[in-house]
Formats: sequence, C-alpha cells, structure tokens
Amino acid sequence: MIIPVLKCSNVVRLVLFFAIFTSQITFAQGSRKAIVHGHANDVAGTYLVYDGACGTGGMLTVAQERLLKLAADHGKEVSIHLYGQETVPETYAITKADLLLQGEGSEAENMAYGSTLSQDAFRTRQFDFMLSNPPYGKSWKTDLERMGGKESIKGDRFLITHSGDSEYSLLTRSSEGQLLFLANMLSKIKKDTPLGSRIAEVHNGSSLFTGDAGQGESNIRRWILENDWLESIIALPLNMFYNTSIATNIWVLSNRNPSFKKWLGDTNFQTTYTPGTSGGVSASDMG
Repeated sequence: MIIPVLKCSNVVRLVLFFAIFTSQITFAQGSRKAIVHGHANDVAGTYLVYDGACGTGGMLTVAQERLLKLAADHGKEVSIHLYGQETVPETYAITKADLLLQGEGSEAENMAYGSTLSQDAFRTRQFDFMLSNPPYGKSWKTDLERMGGKESIKGDRFLITHSGDSEYSLLTRSSEGQLLFLANMLSKIKKDTPLGSRIAEVHNGSSLFTGDAGQGESNIRRWILENDWLESIIALPLNMFYNTSIATNIWVLSNRNPSFKKWLGDTNFQTTYTPGTSGGVSASDMG
C-alpha cells in the first residue's frame, strides 16, 4: 500500500495552480460577477471548495487563501466555504483543531469524519472547485463490505447511466480505489451553471492504464473522455513526495460548457455548442 505524504510547498501549490489559477478567475468591476476566460456568470460571490481525502486540510486552506487573494486583487469580497472528509481519526482531529484555532468554526463544522467511498458525507452537495490527493494502491475492500458488496451498490456515484447502459459500473478492483475518489468528485459537479465545476486530483501512473475494457477503471476513463471533461494530465517530476520517488500526475477536469472552452490567449477562438450534446471543435473554429 502506498500512501505518500505531499511536500506542501511543491505539490499542493501545483494542484491549486491547475484547479484554480488556470481558471483565470477575476471579478467584474462594479458587479458581483465571476469572469472565467472572459465570460460573465451571475453568481452571489460564494464558492464551495471540496476535498474528499483532505488529510490535515492543507489543500483546502491554501485554496481559500488563493481565492480570497484573487478577489481582493480585484477589489471584491467573496465568501469561500470549505468542505472535507477524512477517514483517519487523528488526522481528522488535526484538521478540525487547525480550523478552530484560525477562528474558522463554521468551516470546521464542514469537515466530516469517515470514509468518502462508503460514508459520503456530502452526497447531495455540488462544488465549484474540488482538489484531492487520494491514497494510491490502497484496498477499498472494507468499504465494499460496508456497502454490501458490488451487487448491492445502487445510486448515482458508482453505478450510473451512460451510453445507453443504465447500469454502467465505475466500480474498480477492490485492491485499488484511487479512481473511485475521482468518480466521487465527478458526481458532485455543478450541472446547471455555465461555468460548471473544476477538478484537480493527484494520481499515480496506474490510473492511466489499469483495468481491462469493461472494468471499472477503464469505464471511468471512457466516461470522462466521452463527456469531454478531461482538460489535461500533467506529469510531475519525481521526488515530489517524502520517502518515495513515485511517478505522479495531476488530472485536471472540468464540465464547463464547450462554448466556454477557449484556446488560451486566443480571444477569437469559438466553439460550436448545441444544448444537449457534447459540443465540439471544428476546423473553422480554429481558423
């Protein structure tokens, strides 16, 4: 089992860069509108940030600091609410204590104890930003047993409707559960706003290739690609974790409507989008 510990000054900031910085969030002068890639969206100035494997809450608190700085740089006030879940009792206690010591009592209440896979504390919540570093190579057999086995699992997180299959399974092998954390996040994306949600999650290399066709790991990758949610996979340098040289990647995903997906720096680029379809880019779009 591999549960590497992040070097906060390196990986956390890289994850935040791809989860938040590259969203190009600014705040329109004279209004409470968030601007992403030059498009305005009427919002109340409130953003929800979630980490389903939050550890001591380092990613969440740094994300909050960055979002508040972005708002302050544009002379705006926004409200940032943090949500996290942790299964290790000692680590969970540190997260709660740290937030309480910072005077963030309401945010401390949003930290939940228990396994995200079998005891999801935010089943009905949707979030603007989600970022996480789930455990690698860790069995989720205990969670599977708590859920009654694969035959008993129902709901919209790991058994979904996709491509005409009403029982499309995202359930991975019980020996490796890291992609299930990504599937959990994708179940919490905002579907009724033009800006949608943005996800950045750290994975080791096995998430790229494990699982035969039709198995959970392969189905998750297919589901992501066929919905056009994958923005990029960034390979990180080695030695980004303490006590291991494991190779890792940051998966960056967003369900932002295709009409909001623009080539970076090209203000003339436009995509064609028909409501109810996956959208797409044609040669004329890039002309």
